Amino acid sequence: MSSQDEDRRAVAFHEAGHCWGYWAVGRRFRYATLRSRTNGFDAATLGYRDWQWDELHPLAIVASSGPVAELHHRIDRDPQHPDLEKHLRSVLEGGHSDVPRSGGILEDAARMRRLADIMDRHWSGVAQVAEELLDQRRVTGTQAFAVFDAAAPPDFGDLVRALWMGG
Repeated sequence: MSSQDEDRRAVAFHEAGHCWGYWAVGRRFRYATLRSRTNGFDAATLGYRDWQWDELHPLAIVASSGPVAELHHRIDRDPQHPDLEKHLRSVLEGGHSDVPRSGGILEDAARMRRLADIMDRHWSGVAQVAEELLDQRRVTGTQAFAVFDAAAPPDFGDLVRALWMGG
């Protein structure tokens, strides 16, 4: 597989991670896309713009879920992967706007690991949404939720406790 193909695949997992994040916090989104461009490719997950200030924890989870899924994919879901730090830097320096919205999750390896552990319970769904993005280049929120709904979503309170209270 070429490095461009692997990068495209990693970005599909990144967007699938955002899809999972929306599902995990019980928020709808419109669609996720993966588009070819002359200088590479572009991707986005478009949600509805109805976040309130009291919902910063859900927004942080959605923002963090993309980079965490991309990293999780790049290291083959192995937290002891020898290139973990290299891939982490690559993911976080990717030029996207997820870090400022992450509520500190992406600046704390232990919280990233806890989010990856929670996401891992639904990894087959993340992988399926990523594959659909690679094949179709667009997945609607309804389509992604249908994939994830085969499993019980994590309890939002458990997510908040795991990510901000350390347990």
